Amino acid sequence: MHTPSSSSSSSSSSSEEAEENCAICILPLTPSTRTTLSCNHSTFHTACIETWFSFRYPTRECPLCRATITHHTTRDFITSYPATPRQAERYVDIWREEEERLYYESEARMLEDTGAARQLWWEEEEAFFEREARRILAEENMEEDADSWDEEYEPDTDSEEVTDDSTDDDEEEEEDEDEEEEKEDEDEDEEKGEAMLTDSEDDSHNFDRDEEMYDFTYTTDSDSDYSGTYKP
Repeated sequence: MHTPSSSSSSSSSSSEEAEENCAICILPLTPSTRTTLSCNHSTFHTACIETWFSFRYPTRECPLCRATITHHTTRDFITSYPATPRQAERYVDIWREEEERLYYESEARMLEDTGAARQLWWEEEEAFFEREARRILAEENMEEDADSWDEEYEPDTDSEEVTDDSTDDDEEEEEDEDEEEEKEDEDEDEEKGEAMLTDSEDDSHNFDRDEEMYDFTYTTDSDSDYSGTYKP
Protein backbone atom coordinates (compact mmCIF):
# COMPACT_ATOMS: atom_id res chain seq x y z
CA MET A 1 0.00 0.00 0.00
CA HIS A 2 1.42 3.32 -1.05
CA THR A 3 1.65 6.25 1.29
CA PRO A 4 0.53 9.74 0.18
CA SER A 5 4.10 11.01 0.26
CA SER A 6 5.36 8.28 -2.05
CA SER A 7 2.47 8.79 -4.44
CA SER A 8 3.01 12.54 -4.49
CA SER A 9 6.76 12.12 -5.09
CA SER A 10 6.14 9.66 -7.90
CA SER A 11 3.57 11.96 -9.48
CA SER A 12 5.90 14.94 -9.22
CA SER A 13 8.79 13.00 -10.77
CA SER A 14 6.57 11.76 -13.57
CA SER A 15 5.29 15.30 -14.18
CA GLU A 16 8.87 16.62 -14.30
CA GLU A 17 9.81 13.95 -16.79
CA ALA A 18 6.71 14.71 -18.84
CA GLU A 19 7.49 18.41 -18.86
CA GLU A 20 10.68 17.90 -20.90
CA ASN A 21 10.00 17.74 -24.64
CA CYS A 22 12.04 16.82 -27.68
CA ALA A 23 13.68 19.79 -29.35
CA ILE A 24 12.84 18.43 -32.80
CA CYS A 25 9.28 17.10 -32.62
CA ILE A 26 8.19 18.96 -29.43
CA LEU A 27 6.78 15.72 -27.97
CA PRO A 28 7.41 14.55 -24.41
CA LEU A 29 10.62 12.69 -23.68
CA THR A 30 10.91 9.49 -21.70
CA PRO A 31 14.03 7.77 -20.43
CA SER A 32 13.54 4.94 -22.90
CA THR A 33 13.33 7.21 -25.95
CA ARG A 34 15.80 9.90 -24.96
CA THR A 35 19.28 9.99 -26.51
CA THR A 36 22.43 11.82 -25.47
CA LEU A 37 24.79 13.33 -28.05
CA SER A 38 28.53 13.75 -27.74
CA CYS A 39 27.99 17.47 -27.09
CA ASN A 40 26.09 16.44 -23.92
CA HIS A 41 22.68 17.53 -25.22
CA SER A 42 19.98 14.98 -24.38
CA THR A 43 16.70 16.63 -25.38
CA PHE A 44 16.03 14.51 -28.47
CA HIS A 45 14.22 11.32 -29.33
CA THR A 46 16.39 8.62 -30.82
CA ALA A 47 14.23 8.42 -33.94
CA CYS A 48 14.17 12.21 -34.30
CA ILE A 49 17.94 12.58 -34.10
CA GLU A 50 18.48 9.69 -36.50
CA THR A 51 16.11 11.32 -38.96
CA TRP A 52 17.93 14.62 -38.48
CA PHE A 53 21.27 12.97 -39.23
CA SER A 54 19.86 11.33 -42.33
CA PHE A 55 18.60 14.65 -43.66
CA ARG A 56 21.91 16.37 -42.82
CA TYR A 57 24.11 13.61 -44.29
CA PRO A 58 27.10 13.56 -44.60
CA THR A 59 27.40 16.14 -41.82
CA ARG A 60 26.44 15.20 -38.27
CA GLU A 61 25.70 18.38 -36.31
CA CYS A 62 23.78 19.00 -33.14
CA PRO A 63 20.51 20.86 -33.85
CA LEU A 64 21.12 23.13 -30.86
CA CYS A 65 24.83 24.00 -30.80
CA ARG A 66 25.88 22.89 -34.30
CA ALA A 67 28.77 20.89 -32.86
CA THR A 68 30.05 17.92 -34.82
CA ILE A 69 28.62 14.72 -33.30
CA THR A 70 30.97 11.78 -33.18
CA HIS A 71 28.48 9.38 -31.56
CA HIS A 72 25.31 9.33 -29.49
CA THR A 73 23.92 7.02 -26.81
CA THR A 74 20.43 5.64 -26.76
CA ARG A 75 18.78 4.82 -23.47
CA ASP A 76 16.35 2.20 -24.70
CA PHE A 77 18.86 -0.65 -24.45
CA ILE A 78 17.83 -1.23 -20.83
CA THR A 79 14.33 -2.22 -21.89
CA SER A 80 15.54 -3.89 -25.08
CA TYR A 81 17.20 -6.77 -23.20
CA PRO A 82 15.17 -7.43 -20.04
CA ALA A 83 16.25 -11.04 -19.89
CA THR A 84 17.80 -11.09 -16.44
CA PRO A 85 18.55 -8.48 -13.80
CA ARG A 86 22.29 -9.22 -14.21
CA GLN A 87 22.15 -8.35 -17.89
CA ALA A 88 20.18 -5.24 -17.06
CA GLU A 89 22.81 -4.23 -14.50
CA ARG A 90 25.52 -4.82 -17.08
CA TYR A 91 23.80 -2.57 -19.59
CA VAL A 92 23.25 0.00 -16.89
CA ASP A 93 26.99 0.01 -16.15
CA ILE A 94 27.74 0.39 -19.84
CA TRP A 95 25.30 3.24 -20.06
CA ARG A 96 26.86 4.99 -17.05
CA GLU A 97 30.34 4.59 -18.47
CA GLU A 98 29.24 6.04 -21.77
CA GLU A 99 27.47 8.89 -20.04
CA GLU A 100 30.61 9.68 -18.05
CA ARG A 101 32.74 9.48 -21.18
CA LEU A 102 30.41 11.87 -22.99
CA TYR A 103 30.45 14.21 -20.01
CA TYR A 104 34.25 14.25 -19.82
CA GLU A 105 34.53 14.69 -23.58
CA SER A 106 32.18 17.66 -23.48
CA GLU A 107 34.10 19.13 -20.52
CA ALA A 108 37.40 18.63 -22.32
CA ARG A 109 36.01 20.26 -25.46
CA MET A 110 34.73 23.19 -23.45
CA LEU A 111 38.09 23.64 -21.72
CA GLU A 112 39.86 23.34 -25.04
CA ASP A 113 37.62 26.00 -26.53
CA THR A 114 38.13 28.31 -23.57
CA GLY A 115 41.88 27.67 -23.73
CA ALA A 116 41.92 28.50 -27.43
CA ALA A 117 39.88 31.61 -26.76
CA ARG A 118 42.21 32.62 -23.93
CA GLN A 119 45.25 32.02 -26.15
CA LEU A 120 43.67 34.08 -28.90
CA TRP A 121 42.95 36.86 -26.40
CA TRP A 122 46.54 36.82 -25.16
CA GLU A 123 47.84 36.95 -28.75
CA GLU A 124 45.57 39.88 -29.58
CA GLU A 125 46.60 41.69 -26.41
CA GLU A 126 50.29 41.08 -27.11
CA ALA A 127 49.87 42.32 -30.68
CA PHE A 128 48.08 45.41 -29.37
CA PHE A 129 50.90 46.23 -26.94
CA GLU A 130 53.48 45.68 -29.67
CA ARG A 131 51.64 48.07 -31.97
CA GLU A 132 51.41 50.66 -29.20
CA ALA A 133 55.12 50.33 -28.41
CA ARG A 134 56.06 50.74 -32.08
CA ARG A 135 53.80 53.79 -32.35
CA ILE A 136 55.31 55.45 -29.27
CA LEU A 137 58.87 54.78 -30.46
CA ALA A 138 58.04 56.15 -33.89
CA GLU A 139 56.65 59.35 -32.37
CA GLU A 140 59.76 59.78 -30.18
CA ASN A 141 62.04 59.25 -33.18
CA MET A 142 60.09 61.80 -35.19
CA GLU A 143 60.41 64.36 -32.37
CA GLU A 144 64.16 63.72 -32.08
CA ASP A 145 64.61 64.08 -35.84
CA ALA A 146 62.65 67.34 -35.80
CA ASP A 147 64.80 68.73 -32.96
CA SER A 148 68.04 67.75 -34.69
CA TRP A 149 66.80 69.30 -37.93
CA ASP A 150 65.98 72.58 -36.17
CA GLU A 151 69.37 72.65 -34.43
CA GLU A 152 71.21 71.93 -37.68
CA TYR A 153 69.41 74.47 -39.85
CA GLU A 154 68.71 77.19 -37.26
CA PRO A 155 70.26 80.50 -38.40
CA ASP A 156 73.20 81.64 -36.24
CA THR A 157 72.71 85.37 -35.52
CA ASP A 158 76.19 85.84 -34.03
CA SER A 159 77.88 84.38 -37.06
CA GLU A 160 75.70 86.53 -39.31
CA GLU A 161 76.77 89.66 -37.42
CA VAL A 162 80.42 88.67 -37.70
CA THR A 163 80.06 87.95 -41.40
CA ASP A 164 78.30 91.30 -41.90
CA ASP A 165 81.17 93.15 -40.19
CA SER A 166 83.75 91.26 -42.21
CA THR A 167 81.89 91.97 -45.46
CA ASP A 168 81.77 95.69 -44.60
CA ASP A 169 85.51 95.71 -43.96
CA ASP A 170 86.14 93.87 -47.21
CA GLU A 171 84.01 96.35 -49.14
CA GLU A 172 85.90 99.30 -47.63
CA GLU A 173 89.24 97.71 -48.51
CA GLU A 174 88.07 97.06 -52.04
CA GLU A 175 86.93 100.70 -52.39
CA ASP A 176 90.31 101.93 -51.14
CA GLU A 177 92.10 99.69 -53.60
CA ASP A 178 89.88 100.91 -56.43
CA GLU A 179 90.62 104.54 -55.53
CA GLU A 180 94.35 103.84 -55.43
CA GLU A 181 94.18 102.13 -58.80
CA GLU A 182 92.26 105.07 -60.26
CA LYS A 183 94.84 107.48 -58.92
CA GLU A 184 97.66 105.41 -60.38
CA ASP A 185 95.87 105.28 -63.74
CA GLU A 186 95.43 109.09 -63.67
CA ASP A 187 99.12 109.57 -62.86
CA GLU A 188 100.09 107.25 -65.68
CA ASP A 189 97.82 109.13 -68.08
CA GLU A 190 99.36 112.46 -67.04
CA GLU A 191 102.85 111.10 -67.52
CA LYS A 192 101.90 109.74 -70.92
CA GLY A 193 100.42 113.12 -71.91
CA GLU A 194 103.54 115.01 -70.84
CA ALA A 195 105.71 112.51 -72.72
CA MET A 196 103.62 112.99 -75.86
CA LEU A 197 103.93 116.76 -75.58
CA THR A 198 107.68 116.57 -75.24
CA ASP A 199 107.85 114.18 -78.19
CA SER A 200 105.77 116.54 -80.38
CA GLU A 201 108.06 119.50 -79.54
CA ASP A 202 111.10 117.43 -80.39
CA ASP A 203 109.49 116.38 -83.66
CA SER A 204 108.77 120.02 -84.62
CA HIS A 205 112.42 121.00 -84.04
CA ASN A 206 113.64 118.05 -86.02
CA PHE A 207 111.19 118.90 -88.83
CA ASP A 208 112.66 122.45 -89.10
CA ARG A 209 116.14 121.08 -89.31
CA ASP A 210 115.05 118.60 -91.94
CA GLU A 211 113.54 121.36 -94.03
CA GLU A 212 116.88 123.21 -93.95
CA MET A 213 118.76 120.03 -94.69
CA TYR A 214 116.58 118.91 -97.59
CA ASP A 215 116.69 122.06 -99.73
CA PHE A 216 117.83 120.95 -103.18
CA THR A 217 118.31 122.06 -106.74
CA TYR A 218 117.65 119.62 -109.54
CA THR A 219 119.07 120.21 -113.03
CA THR A 220 117.71 118.24 -115.97
CA ASP A 221 119.19 117.68 -119.40
CA SER A 222 117.10 120.49 -120.69
CA ASP A 223 117.93 124.12 -120.16
CA SER A 224 115.40 124.56 -117.31
CA ASP A 225 116.36 124.02 -113.69
CA TYR A 226 113.98 122.82 -110.91
CA SER A 227 114.57 123.80 -107.34
CA GLY A 228 112.52 123.04 -104.22
CA THR A 229 112.48 121.61 -100.75
CA TYR A 230 111.91 117.94 -99.93
CA LYS A 231 109.38 117.27 -97.30
CA PRO A 232 109.33 113.77 -96.03
